[in-house]
Amino acid sequence: MENSLKHQWMRFDGWPVSSHLWLVILIGFLVFSVSVWRHGDRAPDAEAIGVVQHAVALHQNFTFGYAKSESAATKPSMFLPPLQSTVIAGVMSLDQNLAQSLQCHAWASQDKATTTCATAYRPFFLVQALILSLVPFFAWLMAWQLSGKKAIAWSSVVLVLLSGRQAYYVTSFSDNVFILPLFAALLFTLVVTLQSRYWLWIIATGLVCGLLALTQPIFAWIFYALLVMLSYWRATDGQNSRYFWQTAAQLVVPYLLVTGPWMWRNYWAFDTTALTDGYIASMLAERLAWNVMNGLELAVSFVWWLGGIGPDLASAAYPQEAWQRLDPAAAGGIHASVTEYSRQTLIAAGSLKNHLSYLLDAELWPGIGKHLSVTLAFIWRGLWVGGIWSLLAVPLAIAFTAVSISRRRTDITMPMSTCGLMLLMFAFVSADLPANSDIYIPMISVLVAMLAGEWFRHNQITDGQEPV
Repeated sequence: MENSLKHQWMRFDGWPVSSHLWLVILIGFLVFSVSVWRHGDRAPDAEAIGVVQHAVALHQNFTFGYAKSESAATKPSMFLPPLQSTVIAGVMSLDQNLAQSLQCHAWASQDKATTTCATAYRPFFLVQALILSLVPFFAWLMAWQLSGKKAIAWSSVVLVLLSGRQAYYVTSFSDNVFILPLFAALLFTLVVTLQSRYWLWIIATGLVCGLLALTQPIFAWIFYALLVMLSYWRATDGQNSRYFWQTAAQLVVPYLLVTGPWMWRNYWAFDTTALTDGYIASMLAERLAWNVMNGLELAVSFVWWLGGIGPDLASAAYPQEAWQRLDPAAAGGIHASVTEYSRQTLIAAGSLKNHLSYLLDAELWPGIGKHLSVTLAFIWRGLWVGGIWSLLAVPLAIAFTAVSISRRRTDITMPMSTCGLMLLMFAFVSADLPANSDIYIPMISVLVAMLAGEWFRHNQITDGQEPV
C-alpha cells in the first residue's frame, strides 16, 4: 500500500508544470467560489460607493468621473485610480443585470438600496474568484522557482488558502481583488529577474508596477524604490555602470507604457501628470487621525493588535479605558472618528488641492514624533496578517529571511525587502490595516513552506534516508 501511494505521488510530481498550474487555478477558484455561494448577494458597502459611481459613469457616459446625483451630469475626476472602476465598467457592459444593480446602488441610500435594489452580483463575484485564484497561482510559481520542489510549491498554496484572507474579498468591491494578485505577480517577477537576469523579466516587473500604480497610487513609490534597487544590483552584479542605465530604462519604459495614457488624460483634463488628486491626502488624513492615541493606548495596542488573540488578551489584562478606543466596534473609538477627522482637515485646508500640503504642514511635521511612535505600532499591526495564522507563519518567515541573508540569497531577500518597504509605507501613510498587509501572505507562505522543506530534508538525512 505504501509503495502504491508513493508511486501515485511520483506520477503526480511528474506532471508538467503547466498541469500543476491549471490545477492550482482550479482549486483556488473552487475554494473562493464557496464565498460566492454563501455571500453572493453582498451589496457594495459605503466605502465602495465611490468606485461604483465611477464605474457606472464610465459605463453610461464613457467618462471617468462622478455625479452628485443620478440625474446630474458626470464631471471628469482624478481622485480615484482608474483600474478597478474600469474593469467593473467592462464587466457591466457584458452583464446587464450587474449594470442595473450597480446603477441602483450607486446613488441610493444604504437603507433604500437594501430594500429596492436587486443584487445580481454572483457572475461578477465568480470573475473575482478567478482573478483572486492568481494569488495561489503566483505563490506556487514563486515557491517552485526558489526551491525547485513541487511539494514545497503545493505547501505554499495550502498556506495561502489557509490564511482565508483572499476569500473575504471575493464578494466585495475592494481594490484588493486586483492588488493581491498583482503584488504576488510582482514578487514572482522579482524572483525570476534576480535569478535569470533576463531583460524580459525586468520589463515584466515594470509592467506589473504600472498596473499596481493604477490600482493604488502608493505603489508608484515602490516602483521608484525598485528602480534604484534593481538598477544598482544589476550594475554591481555586472560590474559595469552601463547596466544601471540599461536596467532603469527596461523598468521605466514599460511602466510609462501602462501609466502614460492615464497621466496624459490627467494632463489634458487637469493640467497635471499626477496619477490621482486627493487620494493620497485622504489616505494620510485617515492615518493621522490615529495620532490621538495616548501613551497607554499606544502601549496596549501592541497587545491588542497581536494576530487573532490580541483583543482577548488586552481586554483581560488591561482596564477598559486602555483599549476601548482601539475597538473597531466602539461608538466613540478612533475607527469611528477617522472619517470626521478627514472631513475637518479638508475644510481647514480650503480645497481638495490644498489638502495634502495642509496635512503635512499643520498636522504631520509638527507632530512627527508622535506620528513615528504610532507608525511603530502600525508596523506591528501590519505584521500579524491573517489572524491566528500569522502567529506561527510570520516568525517562521522572518527566521528564514535571516537565514537567507546569511546565505546571500538575493532572490529571497530583495522580494522580502519589497514587502518590508510596503509595510513601512503603509504604516506611515495609511490606516487601512490589516487589509493592506494581505499582500504579504504569498511571500510569507513560500518562506514557511521552504523552511518546512529544509527541516524535513534535514530529518531525512539525520535518519539516514535519501532526501526527496
